[in-house]
Amino acid sequence: MLLRKVRGCLLIGASWAMAWTVVGALRALSQLIPAVTPDFWGSAFPVIARVAGGWGVAGGLSGVAFAVTLMIAARGRPFRELSVVRMAALGAVGTVVCWGALLLSDGDFVENLAPSIRALVMLGTLGAVSAAATLVLARRQPVSEQISAPAT
Repeated sequence: MLLRKVRGCLLIGASWAMAWTVVGALRALSQLIPAVTPDFWGSAFPVIARVAGGWGVAGGLSGVAFAVTLMIAARGRPFRELSVVRMAALGAVGTVVCWGALLLSDGDFVENLAPSIRALVMLGTLGAVSAAATLVLARRQPVSEQISAPAT
């Protein structure tokens, strides 16, 4: 039972990491577009890869935090009984709690309050969208193959 929970957390974390890597690459690319020069791709690729990798790590950690939040809140209910709005809220809560704890442990949270809050809002929104997408994709699976949310 514990291995099933751990596997579920890791799979959600991995899928979120892949999705957030794409988001990070697109965000880095959008910020670099004004600087297009003839040798743009040679100099831009390492920057895009580094930013995308950071977003991938953030997505993986957020996905695991969401999965733990889901285990606590869903208490074994199957995916077909969970609403998209509730899943989005759980995704936002899991992501904000994860990154809020990291920001608070940094010590500069209060000094950089406005950027920290902007970052939490952006990450929370991305967490909500990712959680809703996770539910929509899980519901596309035939009912006989769906796995219930692990009971705590």
